[in-house]
Amino acid sequence: MKKIQKIVSKICKDDFRDSDIGLLFIWLRNIYCKQNDPILYDISNFIAHYNDRNEGASFDHIHPFVENLLAVYEKDGKITALPPVFRREDVLQRLAKTLNTLKIDFKDEEIFKRADLIIECIKSLLDEDEFIFEDPRVIKCYIKKKESEMCFCVEINHKSPSPLGNGPVCSNFFD
Repeated sequence: MKKIQKIVSKICKDDFRDSDIGLLFIWLRNIYCKQNDPILYDISNFIAHYNDRNEGASFDHIHPFVENLLAVYEKDGKITALPPVFRREDVLQRLAKTLNTLKIDFKDEEIFKRADLIIECIKSLLDEDEFIFEDPRVIKCYIKKKESEMCFCVEINHKSPSPLGNGPVCSNFFD
């Protein structure tokens, strides 16, 4: 717990970097698993295993979107909108709850006061992570940070002109 306390103290003093947030999530990973918190566990796994994701809360969330997108490419139709996988306030509340459960010395408002920086660190750590789909029509599915937005993008291998145009189709991943 001393290592976790040290990082949380750095956060409370505005003296932290992406790597500190990454270590915090990696060190808390087993706790998220035991608490049955699929959201924070998934973020932790992204940070620990930065590539080739084929499971987890986010994969389960975007899989129907990719299937819908493939159907649109094959037969036309409408793309079903997808809400973000991760919500900023939810992630921060879950993090504060976990730290409180561990009896880490901090005040919740110290975490929320630094919310923008913490979330930007998480987004930077998730940038360029890839999902693996076994479908040969999916060329690439990945997370991309564009300024302050975090999207997941899907590149489809289509043989005929696409009703959606060329290039990746993107959807909000983290708000």
